[in-house]
Amino acid sequence: MKKTIVTAVMSAAIAFGAAAQEISFPKTVHEFGTIPTGADATYRFGFTNTGNAPLVISDVQSSCGCTVPSYPKGKPINPGASDTIVVRYNRTDNRVPFKRSVSVKSNAIANPTVELTVKGMVN
Repeated sequence: MKKTIVTAVMSAAIAFGAAAQEISFPKTVHEFGTIPTGADATYRFGFTNTGNAPLVISDVQSSCGCTVPSYPKGKPINPGASDTIVVRYNRTDNRVPFKRSVSVKSNAIANPTVELTVKGMVN
């Protein structure tokens, strides 16, 4: 219900020419497969501002210390422009499957929080 209302408000705002920034990730889950023990596994999640106003990523938080995100802090992403959020995973355990998430918070109207996931197996 809440999502339906937000979507309706956003659609109306766009229809009447109001400013609305949106974030779009073509991929929100990355499978590393098997990585060696102690190796860094890094993936770049690309995104685009599909709205008509500047998008700002306000915070990116990981689910644990072994997952380190980096992002364009406070840098406005103009409408139609793209950037990346880099997620680095480093774990020393052997033969352990992993699934870690990163929460991306922005000023997007419809999806102000997006969850990105990296997963795989350490061998």
